[in-house]
Amino acid sequence: MSSLIAFTFYASWAYWANLSPTIALNDTIRSALVQGLYSGLVTLVFTFILENIAAKFHSHILSLSLVTPFICSLHKLTKRNKVVFGSFHHGLQSLAVMTTKPRRLIWVTPIVPIMLQSVLVISVNVVNQTPNLWLTVAPSILFSAIYAYAYLISFLTKSPAEK
Repeated sequence: MSSLIAFTFYASWAYWANLSPTIALNDTIRSALVQGLYSGLVTLVFTFILENIAAKFHSHILSLSLVTPFICSLHKLTKRNKVVFGSFHHGLQSLAVMTTKPRRLIWVTPIVPIMLQSVLVISVNVVNQTPNLWLTVAPSILFSAIYAYAYLISFLTKSPAEK
Protein backbone atom coordinates (compact mmCIF):
# COMPACT_ATOMS: atom_id res chain seq x y z
CA MET A 1 0.00 0.00 0.00
CA SER A 2 2.85 2.37 0.87
CA SER A 3 4.41 1.78 -2.55
CA LEU A 4 1.18 2.59 -4.36
CA ILE A 5 0.78 5.79 -2.36
CA ALA A 6 4.41 6.72 -3.05
CA PHE A 7 3.99 6.09 -6.78
CA THR A 8 0.82 8.20 -6.99
CA PHE A 9 2.10 11.09 -4.89
CA TYR A 10 5.56 11.40 -6.45
CA ALA A 11 4.40 10.90 -10.02
CA SER A 12 1.83 13.66 -9.47
CA TRP A 13 4.41 15.89 -7.81
CA ALA A 14 7.00 15.37 -10.57
CA TYR A 15 4.36 16.05 -13.20
CA TRP A 16 3.45 19.34 -11.51
CA ALA A 17 7.09 20.28 -10.84
CA ASN A 18 8.01 19.81 -14.50
CA LEU A 19 4.85 21.21 -16.08
CA SER A 20 5.97 24.36 -17.83
CA PRO A 21 5.57 25.95 -21.25
CA THR A 22 9.36 25.73 -21.64
CA ILE A 23 9.47 21.96 -20.95
CA ALA A 24 8.21 19.48 -23.56
CA LEU A 25 5.16 17.49 -22.42
CA ASN A 26 7.00 14.23 -23.21
CA ASP A 27 9.77 15.24 -20.78
CA THR A 28 7.20 16.12 -18.12
CA ILE A 29 5.40 12.77 -18.48
CA ARG A 30 8.69 10.84 -18.57
CA SER A 31 9.89 12.62 -15.43
CA ALA A 32 6.60 11.86 -13.66
CA LEU A 33 6.73 8.17 -14.59
CA VAL A 34 10.40 7.80 -13.65
CA GLN A 35 9.91 9.54 -10.30
CA GLY A 36 6.69 7.61 -9.56
CA LEU A 37 8.14 4.19 -10.45
CA TYR A 38 11.34 4.93 -8.60
CA SER A 39 9.46 6.07 -5.50
CA GLY A 40 7.16 3.06 -5.47
CA LEU A 41 10.06 0.62 -5.80
CA VAL A 42 12.35 2.38 -3.34
CA THR A 43 9.56 2.48 -0.75
CA LEU A 44 9.51 -1.32 -0.75
CA VAL A 45 13.30 -1.60 -0.49
CA PHE A 46 13.56 1.28 2.01
CA THR A 47 11.00 -0.37 4.32
CA PHE A 48 12.81 -3.71 4.09
CA ILE A 49 16.18 -2.14 4.99
CA LEU A 50 14.65 -0.11 7.82
CA GLU A 51 12.97 -3.16 9.35
CA ASN A 52 16.18 -5.19 9.21
CA ILE A 53 18.31 -2.46 10.76
CA ALA A 54 15.68 -1.80 13.44
CA ALA A 55 15.45 -5.51 14.28
CA LYS A 56 19.24 -5.76 14.52
CA PHE A 57 19.82 -2.71 16.75
CA HIS A 58 16.58 -2.67 18.75
CA SER A 59 18.23 -3.85 21.96
CA HIS A 60 21.45 -1.83 21.66
CA ILE A 61 21.87 1.36 23.63
CA LEU A 62 24.34 4.21 23.51
CA SER A 63 25.26 5.88 26.76
CA LEU A 64 27.70 8.71 27.28
CA SER A 65 28.86 7.01 30.47
CA LEU A 66 30.26 4.20 28.30
CA VAL A 67 32.04 6.62 25.97
CA THR A 68 33.67 8.71 28.72
CA PRO A 69 36.29 6.18 29.92
CA PHE A 70 37.33 5.45 26.34
CA ILE A 71 37.83 9.13 25.45
CA CYS A 72 39.64 9.79 28.72
CA SER A 73 41.96 6.80 28.21
CA LEU A 74 42.92 8.10 24.77
CA HIS A 75 43.57 11.57 26.15
CA LYS A 76 45.52 10.13 29.10
CA LEU A 77 47.99 8.48 26.73
CA THR A 78 49.44 11.85 25.82
CA LYS A 79 50.13 12.84 29.48
CA ARG A 80 51.10 16.32 28.32
CA ASN A 81 48.91 18.42 30.52
CA LYS A 82 47.30 17.09 33.71
CA VAL A 83 45.18 20.22 34.11
CA VAL A 84 43.65 19.81 30.66
CA PHE A 85 43.09 16.11 31.28
CA GLY A 86 41.53 16.84 34.67
CA SER A 87 39.09 19.41 33.31
CA PHE A 88 38.25 17.23 30.31
CA HIS A 89 37.67 14.22 32.57
CA HIS A 90 35.55 16.28 34.98
CA GLY A 91 33.42 17.67 32.15
CA LEU A 92 32.77 14.25 30.67
CA GLN A 93 32.01 12.76 34.08
CA SER A 94 29.49 15.55 34.72
CA LEU A 95 27.83 14.90 31.36
CA ALA A 96 27.76 11.17 32.06
CA VAL A 97 26.01 11.74 35.37
CA MET A 98 23.50 14.10 33.75
CA THR A 99 22.67 11.54 31.05
CA THR A 100 21.61 8.69 33.27
CA LYS A 101 18.97 7.63 30.80
CA PRO A 102 20.69 5.73 27.97
CA ARG A 103 19.80 6.75 24.43
CA ARG A 104 18.58 3.99 22.20
CA LEU A 105 20.83 3.53 19.21
CA ILE A 106 17.70 2.77 17.21
CA TRP A 107 17.09 6.48 16.49
CA VAL A 108 20.16 6.66 14.24
CA THR A 109 19.19 3.61 12.17
CA PRO A 110 17.10 5.50 9.55
CA ILE A 111 20.13 7.61 8.58
CA VAL A 112 21.61 4.87 6.37
CA PRO A 113 18.48 4.23 4.28
CA ILE A 114 17.72 7.98 4.10
CA MET A 115 21.18 8.76 2.75
CA LEU A 116 21.03 5.83 0.33
CA GLN A 117 17.60 6.91 -0.91
CA SER A 118 18.76 10.52 -1.33
CA VAL A 119 21.76 9.54 -3.45
CA LEU A 120 19.63 7.18 -5.53
CA VAL A 121 16.76 9.60 -6.19
CA ILE A 122 19.16 12.35 -7.24
CA SER A 123 21.13 9.94 -9.46
CA VAL A 124 18.03 8.51 -11.16
CA ASN A 125 16.74 11.98 -11.93
CA VAL A 126 20.14 13.20 -13.17
CA VAL A 127 20.34 10.22 -15.54
CA ASN A 128 16.75 10.93 -16.63
CA GLN A 129 17.70 14.58 -17.19
CA THR A 130 14.72 15.77 -15.14
CA PRO A 131 14.31 19.47 -15.96
CA ASN A 132 13.50 20.74 -12.44
CA LEU A 133 15.75 18.35 -10.53
CA TRP A 134 15.74 19.88 -7.04
CA LEU A 135 12.05 20.74 -7.07
CA THR A 136 11.33 17.16 -8.11
CA VAL A 137 13.55 15.36 -5.56
CA ALA A 138 13.29 17.60 -2.47
CA PRO A 139 9.91 16.25 -1.30
CA SER A 140 11.11 12.70 -1.88
CA ILE A 141 14.07 13.20 0.44
CA LEU A 142 12.08 15.10 3.08
CA PHE A 143 9.12 12.73 3.16
CA SER A 144 11.42 9.70 3.13
CA ALA A 145 12.99 10.95 6.35
CA ILE A 146 9.57 11.59 7.91
CA TYR A 147 8.33 8.19 6.71
CA ALA A 148 11.43 6.47 8.12
CA TYR A 149 10.93 7.81 11.62
CA ALA A 150 7.15 7.36 11.58
CA TYR A 151 7.50 3.79 10.31
CA LEU A 152 10.24 3.09 12.83
CA ILE A 153 8.02 4.24 15.70
CA SER A 154 5.11 2.13 14.48
CA PHE A 155 7.42 -0.86 13.93
CA LEU A 156 8.89 -0.60 17.43
CA THR A 157 5.50 -0.25 19.11
CA LYS A 158 4.11 -3.40 17.50
CA SER A 159 4.13 -6.54 19.59
CA PRO A 160 6.46 -9.34 18.36
CA ALA A 161 3.40 -11.31 17.14
CA GLU A 162 2.33 -8.41 14.88
CA LYS A 163 5.77 -8.09 13.21
